[in-house]
Amino acid sequence: MRRPRHGATVIALALLAGASTAHPFTTRTSGTQLVAQYFPVLYKSPPGQLWGVDTNLVFVSRAIISKGTLEHSATLQSNDVPRAAQGAGSVQTIILKNTAGNTILASATGPPSETLVARYSVPWDKEATIFSYPLFLAFDVEVTGIPAMCGTSGAGCTMRYTDIILPSRAAIAIEGVELPRPTLLLRGARYFDLKSAGLSPFAEWVSLGLDGTELTKIPFLDGYGTPPARQWYRHPVRAGDPTKSGDPLPPSGVEVPSQNGIEAFLSCGGGGCGTHAARIGLGDGAIPTGLHTITLATQPYAGSFKFYGETGSVGSGDAGDPAQLSTSFILFGPLVEVEPAEAGPGQRIVVRGSGFAPNSQVRLAALLAGSSRNASLGSQPTDVTGGFTAERTLPSAGDPFFADVLARGPQPGYVRAEVDDAQFLADYFGGLPQYHDATVRFLPTAVGPVGSTTTTTLPGGGTTPGGLDVPACTNTPVPAKAEAKFDKAAALVDDVEQLILEQAAKKKVKRLIGKAQGALQRARGLVNRAKKKGLVSAGCADTAFGVIDELASTAQALRDGLQ
Repeated sequence: MRRPRHGATVIALALLAGASTAHPFTTRTSGTQLVAQYFPVLYKSPPGQLWGVDTNLVFVSRAIISKGTLEHSATLQSNDVPRAAQGAGSVQTIILKNTAGNTILASATGPPSETLVARYSVPWDKEATIFSYPLFLAFDVEVTGIPAMCGTSGAGCTMRYTDIILPSRAAIAIEGVELPRPTLLLRGARYFDLKSAGLSPFAEWVSLGLDGTELTKIPFLDGYGTPPARQWYRHPVRAGDPTKSGDPLPPSGVEVPSQNGIEAFLSCGGGGCGTHAARIGLGDGAIPTGLHTITLATQPYAGSFKFYGETGSVGSGDAGDPAQLSTSFILFGPLVEVEPAEAGPGQRIVVRGSGFAPNSQVRLAALLAGSSRNASLGSQPTDVTGGFTAERTLPSAGDPFFADVLARGPQPGYVRAEVDDAQFLADYFGGLPQYHDATVRFLPTAVGPVGSTTTTTLPGGGTTPGGLDVPACTNTPVPAKAEAKFDKAAALVDDVEQLILEQAAKKKVKRLIGKAQGALQRARGLVNRAKKKGLVSAGCADTAFGVIDELASTAQALRDGLQ
């Protein structure tokens, strides 16, 4: 490598971690481990001297503790050749300072005969979350008073290298808040910000994915506008980037000395060093409710930099840079619809819901407005999207629920679907109920049955609008025979309920119930066999079991009511 020009300032950056370099000065940080070094450079000895230094501009370490104190020390060895070359009466100084803001943390000054040590204790608490400030540490180690080290004769120079300390792991989080459970977003949310922490600054963002599908990256939108559905941009925009890509300075843009130095590469400024974030668009109803997963794929930066006009490679990277990080969120917003809008005693109604807790249960009930009268309509499992379709029979005319309706005529009311997952409510709502009501006008007499359980409701078994055809199960649907058995059982249960209304003979009703229960047992067996053979995913099979068991419970309740 060509010797720097006379009188130039040589910038060399290295890492804060228990590592030593080929410099006459070394650094060490307890509680960390060196993982990478970048931007190799060569310092050549001045004419008439036979020494040289081969080192790197940047060193990166990863903390091996989550809570405690990182003790950092920088040592300038005594009587080293470059120091001794300055003469016994010369003075050298070693300084520790923050990369951002250049605040001096510790320093030591003395002649070549003295070993100089600068120490600084760093409080470190990443036990709760790695997103606590600062995201990572970046420190400079500077040495002055050794012009021979810079290949100059007589002129002063400053050698500086940067130490970077990352937390023990890397992660991404929505809004920069790391939670032990999926982040909850409410229906109607149009975007969210995704932030990263613990990633090496030399890790390049390759792609973002939503539920396994890659999202489209777009340039930054002025004023932090909302991206369209399934599109994203990085922010903030780096100064001097006319494309508004939001990407950090690449290694090929690093020049020493230059305004595009290491600080620009690390995105360091007066407010500190940090990683960029992404804004992800959800659109208006384009992303279904339920549980979703966001993934970030990274890889090490590749390229070169220029050091005093000469080109060098980036250097050895962090083995942890090629990463696949993920986080999850639930899009939540209970919504329920009922058909028909008017219904009377013993009438069949269809209740459809969306935006409830995924893979959970909801309680269904009929309520009379302005009255304490209510009737339980049982519970219903939800799929991975938090949706469900349930068919229920309203109470008979003799039930107290319809007493006011029979006495006074049609009355306003509603059907309520309520989240019935105690842990979900405790995690997100402090245990408070979450529900949605659909308006219904209750009549003194039924207007006829609506809907039929003969429509397919097994996951992956059909595409009935509003049914339980879980999208994730379309590649591994339940066996067609299981679907047929379930539909047969559903039709039989419909017939049983109608016969009960008609006060048919108990023997005939019990016979039909027995057939329905037998069909459901056969359907369950077929799904279970397909699950064991790997033909149906465990999640889809378990959802199907829930639907089958729900209908089986209905059938058993009808049998018990005949006693």
